[in-house]
Amino acid sequence: MTLNDLRATRRHAILAIAAKHRVSGIRLFGSFARGEARNDGRLVIVAEECALHKPIRDQVLKQAVPR
Repeated sequence: MTLNDLRATRRHAILAIAAKHRVSGIRLFGSFARGEARNDGRLVIVAEECALHKPIRDQVLKQAVPR
């Protein structure tokens, strides 16, 4: 599944979950964001910058792509 596939098939569900929890500023991180996703890869969604651990925050935000 590519990032475009993910946007086409899961965007609505991701946004609905985020809205339910009053989360904004959703970003995608990991192999999907880098264009390296495999079928067995994990999807990682970053919802709030402040929730990221300081030691990895810069790296995650550098690789993250907006919803």
